[in-house]
Amino acid sequence: MTQAFVSVCRVSFLGVPQVAPRTIFDAVFAVEPTKEERKAREQISVVIGEDAKRRWTYSVVSQIDRVDIVQHAILDLWADPAQFTTLSPVNAVVGAFADRIVANTAVIPWMAPRIALGCIAQWTQPDQAAVNAALVRLNPGLPIEPQDEEVQFRRNRLGTLRVDGQSLRCNRILSWQSARSVVLAIGGQARPVVSRHMLVAETDCNSDQDRSDPLGSATGTQVLRQLAEQTSLLIPNGIPT
Repeated sequence: MTQAFVSVCRVSFLGVPQVAPRTIFDAVFAVEPTKEERKAREQISVVIGEDAKRRWTYSVVSQIDRVDIVQHAILDLWADPAQFTTLSPVNAVVGAFADRIVANTAVIPWMAPRIALGCIAQWTQPDQAAVNAALVRLNPGLPIEPQDEEVQFRRNRLGTLRVDGQSLRCNRILSWQSARSVVLAIGGQARPVVSRHMLVAETDCNSDQDRSDPLGSATGTQVLRQLAEQTSLLIPNGIPT
């Protein structure tokens, strides 16, 4: 059984005026930034930093109409997530990220009419045939042959959020793809060539795109937590090898 490694979590607040990202970054991640940048022409402001153990890169990106809060795993190129001794379940990783944002509600742009939560997870597999077999087990009926390469599959499984006694439409977009990473030893590094096959899933769960009224902190918190739950339902923790 290969366990899921969640490498990216992202929460986006959509339909908001542009805000200063540093205030959100300081509150949510509580680390010193390593880079602050403003691109005047594109009207984008970015703040980036890392945790003390260099396990995660953190960023807040503010632009016209949206704010993205992101954590991204920092991996040694030769590291194989399948060999990690402990991997937290998908719901624990996604839930903890959502909790981190909710805990700093005073600086979060809850005036957004929509929220999106996305993540990227990966599973190391022995070879391409194993990747394809896993895809077929997870999505019966897909016309995939063992020798197929560069496989991609995407669907939107619509769902419903129950918030304050009302039903909100929820897009639950899940993309699957096969991937192969090849790492070459360069210069004086005495390391072998590494070729790794992976099954990769990317999710984007987002609330009703037809809504125009601000969610507010109370409703927004409920929406975010339910989006985290929906994300966890889309991604399996383990895939048989």
